[in-house]
Amino acid sequence: MSYTLRDQFGNCVSSFEAGGMRIDFTQAAEGGYCAEIPAFPGCVSFGDSLEAARANIIEAAAVWMETRLTWMMSKRGAEAALA
Repeated sequence: MSYTLRDQFGNCVSSFEAGGMRIDFTQAAEGGYCAEIPAFPGCVSFGDSLEAARANIIEAAAVWMETRLTWMMSKRGAEAALA
């Protein structure tokens, strides 16, 4: 997992790498941070601090993966019913 911190203009402020997943953090102009996982479309979260944004994006990623798995399983079930 790698972390990239960006300011409100999109400039990289800092990054951290661990594993193969990238999380981008952007400092919001109005304060706080936005966190996004580019590999998971629509997986975005916010926090008043960098630590809060990190915790929130980890929770959002878990919900994203659970939703994706449920969708894949229902799609597979629908395809089996049509066969």
